[in-house]
Amino acid sequence: IAVGPSLQIAAKQTIDATGMIIAPGFINPHTHMQPWLTSDEEQIVSMQQFIDSSSATTADFFHLEGRGHLRPGAFADLVIFDPEAYSALATYERPDVAATGVRTVIVNGQIAVDHGKVTGVASGRALRHQPPAGTCN
Repeated sequence: IAVGPSLQIAAKQTIDATGMIIAPGFINPHTHMQPWLTSDEEQIVSMQQFIDSSSATTADFFHLEGRGHLRPGAFADLVIFDPEAYSALATYERPDVAATGVRTVIVNGQIAVDHGKVTGVASGRALRHQPPAGTCN
């Protein structure tokens, strides 16, 4: 799978993400983006800060090698969403309600959500965390 405009590489499928935000897969599936991004008074954190905090920073903290970053050799976990249409609808009581504005979700290189619809492809797996020696009792 190739994601981006005018790519000069061969791929079985190309996803045009024009106008969308491409982010590493979020570590916490129950993350609610909007309350952190803005309040009635001001923007609390930038979109970049939110994406970094819920992907790269979290993956690095838990030593999840190859996760949370968009770079060669990393696992192909991506979320492609429209920042203008995004709305987190899930609650802690109803975590199964999908957000709006999410166009594509790629998990381990397989498309799990395509044009906002779940594909039924389940390529995710539980990520076991082994704390570094001496960091947990």
